[in-house]
Amino acid sequence: MENLSIGERLRLCFEHLGPTFVKLGQLLAARPDLIPPDVAEELKKLHDQVPPVPFAQMRTVLESHFGSDINQVFASFDEEPLAAASIAQVHRATLKDGSKVVVKIQRPGIQATIAEDLSVMYTLAELLDKYVPEAKFYQVSSIVNEFFKALDQETNFVIEANNIRRFQKNFVNEPNIKIPEVFMDYTGRKVLVLEELEGIPLSHKNALEQEGIDREAILRVGLRCYLKMVFTDGLFHGDLHAGNLLVLPNNQIGLIDFGVVGRLNKKTQAAIANMLLALFSEDYERLAYEYVDLAPYSGHVDVDRFARDLRDLIAPYHGLTFKNVNAGRLLLDSTGIAARHGLQLPTELVLFFKSIVAIEGMGRIV
Repeated sequence: MENLSIGERLRLCFEHLGPTFVKLGQLLAARPDLIPPDVAEELKKLHDQVPPVPFAQMRTVLESHFGSDINQVFASFDEEPLAAASIAQVHRATLKDGSKVVVKIQRPGIQATIAEDLSVMYTLAELLDKYVPEAKFYQVSSIVNEFFKALDQETNFVIEANNIRRFQKNFVNEPNIKIPEVFMDYTGRKVLVLEELEGIPLSHKNALEQEGIDREAILRVGLRCYLKMVFTDGLFHGDLHAGNLLVLPNNQIGLIDFGVVGRLNKKTQAAIANMLLALFSEDYERLAYEYVDLAPYSGHVDVDRFARDLRDLIAPYHGLTFKNVNAGRLLLDSTGIAARHGLQLPTELVLFFKSIVAIEGMGRIV
């Protein structure tokens, strides 16, 4: 352990402490404004995949939710999970009316585990804030509070169901975008029942090629979808990686996994547009002012110094092609500079920057 870096020690510690701390590490990995870049890179190695819970235990959760044997609810139920993560696992099933669905089931006991782990986190945060002066720079208590809010929403599937229904409403007139139907009569805090979308994940490049999929057309549809979410609806998918987009027949795109969403008010939407314009026009002073206008801060911010630091980060990449530069990564890295100048960035802004990184990554995959 003595030869390991701080990031490596922290990653191993989170892995040892269990799923709640793994998710905390994943949150930190996406927040270069809160932790050093080398630590963030190491925490990206954390994975949320865990061994599946035996179906007998998941069946207990289902039957407690429905108040009856699952055979009274489903015509068939696949006991082998499609996916298993720290919060929940997903199974295929068929309802009595023949509807093919996926059922997301919360892992038994996970809420008690999270409550215990959060109690430990809050205690540690209080101790750090009290005895470690540097902790104020890293905003430890704010990190734990943000994490609590995120987990509270992620463990309430009624919230996820409501998010999905809002996306459905937003895309009702967009024939190229498919949002799965929510079966609200079957859904509750610990169980989410959705229409199964049968398609090819965008991450499966070889399968797309074999099917003769027009990948450029898919990218255009996906980009229009994303821009609509951000600049028209103010509600965007917060985990839009290639595995969460399915290519359906006729170049239709299906979106899945709405556990993390971002919400943008009009002020933030305008600021994001101005930031992107400033980035591509090399107007670093304007970019700095947009940050200052959007993010709370204490004390005086030296905007000229802030703009110079942004220029030092971004200027070397100007003139390069899309293939060689990642605008989302530059914006995400710029949040670390903003933090060093005393700015406390809104979570939604960082989530947006992270989503740009994912979108650009998908463009390179496809």
